[in-house]
Amino acid sequence: MPSASCATPDALRLLAQSDAGKVRRRVARHANTADDTLLLLAQDSDTDIRRAILKRSQELPYSLQRLLADDALPDIRSQLILRPELLPSVMLHLAARADEDEGQLVAIAQHANVTPEVLTALARHAQSGARRAAAEHPLTPAPLLVQLVNDPQDHVQRGVLRNPVCPPEALMALIRHPRLHLDIAQHPLADGRVLESLVYDGSYDRYIRVERWVKTTPLWKTASVERWRRWMTSRASQRAFAQRNVFMAVIEHERVTLRALRFISRLNHPDISPAIYRRRQQLSGGPSSEVSS
Repeated sequence: MPSASCATPDALRLLAQSDAGKVRRRVARHANTADDTLLLLAQDSDTDIRRAILKRSQELPYSLQRLLADDALPDIRSQLILRPELLPSVMLHLAARADEDEGQLVAIAQHANVTPEVLTALARHAQSGARRAAAEHPLTPAPLLVQLVNDPQDHVQRGVLRNPVCPPEALMALIRHPRLHLDIAQHPLADGRVLESLVYDGSYDRYIRVERWVKTTPLWKTASVERWRRWMTSRASQRAFAQRNVFMAVIEHERVTLRALRFISRLNHPDISPAIYRRRQQLSGGPSSEVSS
């Protein structure tokens, strides 16, 4: 076979028709082999020859990538996905294959050339691993992340939480899943609105509003109002007890608001009041024994 320094594309085209698999493999890896010859070799029945094409140091053109993306062998497609020049259009084709392996779909999501369009296709894929990979990627469009919050698979929902640019609207949508509340409360991108929603209690909110009004009336100092207040706050505290860990995480969050602290204060627990007091001081710049809304 001609050496690398003198082999011409025409000579290599002739050698590509050799009966010897070893010769065809060397042609497949040769730097001077023309694209049309490579396309012919990409359809060779000898799988080692197709693998040899994927070991080339030169970039593979679109036509060759597209042909190899249809290869019946998963390991051929896996090697193609590892190529640094893999084109997004080929990624989309691979993602559309009904028989594509979940691991390969994840590898596509992790490719340096992946685009929001490719991630959108993966976010809508039947394979949950592909959806999780899309949920975790910073280029996945925010509206899709909000949709993935309702994915039937828990690991996909948690993938949204792991996204380094998880938008607040996705975190808001995740609140409907109580098992994720602590993770949301500890999330660095949770904003004040998210934290307030985590600790919100509608009944307690109505109680606060009524209490403010009662304070302006002569009823405020009566025994019946005092009993009502004790009863309402006791009920609110009982409902909130299971959320103690979430409340503590919200208190410690750098974006906690005074309104969030006011809702947390309904929980009568020895750890809560001192924590609120300290956080209230940090937020207001001075000591206070009461958290206001």
